[in-house]
Amino acid sequence: MARGSLGIEEFVRCYGFHGPNIGHIASRSWREDRRPIERLLATVAVAEDPALRRRRVQRDRTAAIRTLLANLPAGQRCTARALLRVAPTTARALQNTKTSFLLIMDAARAAARAMGQQFVDAGRMSAPDDPFFLFVEEVLAPPAHDLRELVALRRSQHRSHLGVTIPETWTGQPPASPIVVESPRDVRSVHGLGASSGVVEGRVRVIPDPADDVEIDLGDILVCPVTDPSWVSVMTVAGALVIDIGGMASHGAVIARELGVPCVIGTHSGTRDLRDGDTVRVDGSSGVVEVLHRAGSG
Repeated sequence: MARGSLGIEEFVRCYGFHGPNIGHIASRSWREDRRPIERLLATVAVAEDPALRRRRVQRDRTAAIRTLLANLPAGQRCTARALLRVAPTTARALQNTKTSFLLIMDAARAAARAMGQQFVDAGRMSAPDDPFFLFVEEVLAPPAHDLRELVALRRSQHRSHLGVTIPETWTGQPPASPIVVESPRDVRSVHGLGASSGVVEGRVRVIPDPADDVEIDLGDILVCPVTDPSWVSVMTVAGALVIDIGGMASHGAVIARELGVPCVIGTHSGTRDLRDGDTVRVDGSSGVVEVLHRAGSG
């Protein structure tokens, strides 16, 4: 679409079920709000041709496989070749499952908002998004039942829940604690897992939420808390990825390897210790993000 070979109407028809925070039932997909994808068009237009990137990634993968097999004992090479043949198919099957999930979510989202509008017209709700705060049994209450008070209570509870967090791991019931905004530490490096090889220098762009009205320039270093399929449109123009939460098989790491960009994942503190405008060097093999220049330091 950025190169003019596909119109936005056709793009939305085929891919409009994607969008920021698309795993959240109450989010808005590209079908409902095109602005997030429209903001990226100019940047994507000057990015590397995806076909060239795919060829480079495939060439690097072939070289890596050759090196791996050469360093394995002869008796293990046959098994390794079989696993390497199966791996891409397995990864695609996982992504297809996620796509099916997103399609179902978008259909449910559209139905809920259509029902919400009907209830607004009938005076039972205040906004088309109100059904997202109710259980099915409550939505299907008798037509004379006014749901506005109950929705207002649930919205208040939702706002309260946004102010707490839970740990990354737990046993039993996870303890909730208030979110505390910590000040950035004056560190010279951030460490995590090297999930996609390569070394890149660039400007940091910290994006806490893909739904935010933000701009990212070609080659910026995307620093974020975690990723899911809703981040892919932003990831495609990033020079490297630095992600707080995840491991080698996490979504962000897999997509980084597919795109052929360096990725350091599992930093836990990247979004806190790196700041918008910092210049950093990302080493996707060692898992180290080195701060070369702090934004605003002169």
